[in-house]
Amino acid sequence: MASAITETADAARGRAEAEAAIRAENDELAHEHVRLKKLGLITDLIAIDAVRTSKLVRDRGKGRDPELEELKVSIQDIGLSNPIRVEQDGQGGYELIQGFRRLSAFRELLEQTGDQRYARIPAAMVPRGEPVRDLYRKMVDENLVRKDISFGEMAQLALNYAQHTGIKPHDAVSELYASALKQKRSYIRSFTRVLERAKGKIRHPETIPRALGLELFKIIDATRSWGMS
Repeated sequence: MASAITETADAARGRAEAEAAIRAENDELAHEHVRLKKLGLITDLIAIDAVRTSKLVRDRGKGRDPELEELKVSIQDIGLSNPIRVEQDGQGGYELIQGFRRLSAFRELLEQTGDQRYARIPAAMVPRGEPVRDLYRKMVDENLVRKDISFGEMAQLALNYAQHTGIKPHDAVSELYASALKQKRSYIRSFTRVLERAKGKIRHPETIPRALGLELFKIIDATRSWGMS
């Protein structure tokens, strides 16, 4: 009898220890999941219809992206190697942080082919509630490696960001393009001054060559020095 009671107690203790070990492992996995999510390393397939692009003003020109067709062919051949980055909006949807071109490619492929493979897109989740400044920096830092992004586009984004946050355009350039070379930031500031002076009359700032933009800035700067409006 005593032996049976001892065996029962040992079995109960063994089960309790096993359950405690499982709970500890689950807690560890949960903490690791949270850590990876904060780093944007958790990816999932999400519906493209659930992704909005309204939170951040994009730095893309309004015209047709000349490299979009090439990206679509690549996606059809080998898939998407670099997931977009999104923030959950708390209502079952997502706000796009990075990957406007990739999202556009998936949307066009779905529309053109009807293939449901393109109805969902690989996405990395960024934590909700990150400061707007940090979200803009994520978008900008990724796009700085693009060879085709123009100074007009970068300047327009700086002006949009300045309006969004209430800071001066000069400071907006410093914040957004902190990782850019000093000379590049100087060019962007020159273009922001040109766009400010134009007051929205330049419809396609992305088409302005660097040399022309800098020349326009010199003219604007000279008229200001002469006291002309």
